[in-house]
Amino acid sequence: MAFEDSMERPRLHLPIVLVAFATACTGVVPGATGTDAGPSGTLIVANMSDHTATLVDLDRGTVIATLPTGVAPHEIAVTGDGRTAVITNYGDRGAPGRTLTIVDIPSASVSETVDLSVYERPHGVAVLPGDTLVAVTAERQGEVVIVDLRSGEVIDGIPTNGRASHMLAMDAGGRRIFVTNIVDGTLSEIDPIRGALVRTIEVAP
Repeated sequence: MAFEDSMERPRLHLPIVLVAFATACTGVVPGATGTDAGPSGTLIVANMSDHTATLVDLDRGTVIATLPTGVAPHEIAVTGDGRTAVITNYGDRGAPGRTLTIVDIPSASVSETVDLSVYERPHGVAVLPGDTLVAVTAERQGEVVIVDLRSGEVIDGIPTNGRASHMLAMDAGGRRIFVTNIVDGTLSEIDPIRGALVRTIEVAP
């Protein structure tokens, strides 16, 4: 399914820092101005064991809010305007997750929980240019799922031709998505505009 009409031309985005730890994943939403004293803005931390996400005011060094998510939130992506965070809920050993938690950052509240239907173990996530679509890996199915943030609907599932498709990265223009496949030791190059696999590259186990 093509969705080029939903994407704006590439534009300058605020930088987003994503750091993965053993028990948490964080996303930084920068403030309008920076200082030499350190980072400013809002830090979003996914607390995997507690099934929550914490918003931290970096300027004051204080917690703004801790919000409920699905089971075992793993990765976070933030829209270019810094207003919305998308969190993948991976699930636990007994039950695979299949939801996204959508956070409205200005109000520090959960605005929606998106059900991915048959797509399980969502993990890597990136917001496409235009801030209306997100790409999410469905690890169990080996696909990249495209979700419309406006409707909360899954609009496409693109096979990676790999097993345990885990993390993803996207070029600045949103024309290519690269996905790591844990079991196969491969990298899948995806064209989200055409909704198709471009090629598979062998990397390492």
